[in-house]
Amino acid sequence: MGKRSYKRAVYDVEAYLNRGNVYLEQGWPFKAIEDYDAALQIDPNYALAYNNRGNAYSGEKMYDRAIEDYDAVLRINPNYDVAYNNRGDAYIHKGNYDRAIADCNQAIKLDSKFAEAYATRSSAYYGKGARIRVRADLRKASRLLRREIQREERKQRSVGF
Repeated sequence: MGKRSYKRAVYDVEAYLNRGNVYLEQGWPFKAIEDYDAALQIDPNYALAYNNRGNAYSGEKMYDRAIEDYDAVLRINPNYDVAYNNRGDAYIHKGNYDRAIADCNQAIKLDSKFAEAYATRSSAYYGKGARIRVRADLRKASRLLRREIQREERKQRSVGF
């Protein structure tokens, strides 16, 4: 592939991904999936396209398809903490709480300040009836989110917003 055609392919894959994201945000998951598919036709190793397509499938309660996509993400990038969290969420919906907890644990191992992973894991613990662990994870997620909000507020004040 020549330099010009490579740049065009990179542009196209990003364009499909971005348009898919807009479709997903607008509530058109199947149009989003079409664009993620197109991005993956151009670059079959594009982890973010698999992740976002998995999110679209998950939103449509197609959890097995979502898990397949998150598995693909993790084959490409085994350090992608968000994919572990997303797959954990899909496992929760399937009632597989132990797999969900294992995935959330891995996400937290990769990023100990990943508030959403604590919140997701709390849902898995809830499904298992482990109320003390639910409360502990929700407190941790809440603390992390408060800190993140405070950092954002400081950043906005420092740039004059």
